[in-house]
Amino acid sequence: MSSVFLRSYRYAVSAISASDAPAKRLLSPEPALTYRSTTSTATINADLQALKTVNSVALVGARLNATDTVRVQLFDAANVQVSDVSVRAFSGTARDGAAIVYVALPGDFMARYVRVTVQTSRSIVEVSRLLIGDQLEIDGIDSGPEITPTSGSTVEDGPGWTTTVTARTRISWKAAAGNVKPADLWNRWLPFSSGVGLHEDWLFIPDTSSNAFQQQAVLVRQQANAKITEVTSDRFKVELQLLEV
Repeated sequence: MSSVFLRSYRYAVSAISASDAPAKRLLSPEPALTYRSTTSTATINADLQALKTVNSVALVGARLNATDTVRVQLFDAANVQVSDVSVRAFSGTARDGAAIVYVALPGDFMARYVRVTVQTSRSIVEVSRLLIGDQLEIDGIDSGPEITPTSGSTVEDGPGWTTTVTARTRISWKAAAGNVKPADLWNRWLPFSSGVGLHEDWLFIPDTSSNAFQQQAVLVRQQANAKITEVTSDRFKVELQLLEV
């Protein structure tokens, strides 16, 4: 069992394929803003602006079919290809039919340019976010996390009347990683947590070994600052409070 935390690099983006919603929407934190091609094949190019370590790519809010394909190509600063991976879109279907396609690359690659090609049996390709980064991977979160469906709806009652404002239900997590080594804390955890703060969204996959990991995968923000406790001289515990975006 392993858990993945993926923060995306910032990048410039363009789409080769014709579209009726621009590729720059892939950078927006607003879930309702999606990139949509007008064809069944979409090619998206991302420029990281410099050579960076890339080992993971994710499509969030991807309205695709299970047998559709996602191809990820990486290129160095001289535009020489350094990795080429193709996967099927889903091993399962997420809530609301808009799933997360997670592509774990076969190693760490130094890349500047990333090309993602999506081929669907539908008439269009629709994606909300494209995440590209160097994932933080741990042995797994501790057993017993609190997972809560958190409704955004409100109901107000009065004499003879009821007013309802309906909003979607999001999943919240209270989870801990209790086996963090000092080197990982200082070199990986603290830079990650400081970088995302309470404002930036990122991908959380609780268990990559699960057959349903794509249903579990969720784009989240921290709802409170991470709590870090020294358990022993060579182990730390990191406690997180997360809410689905």
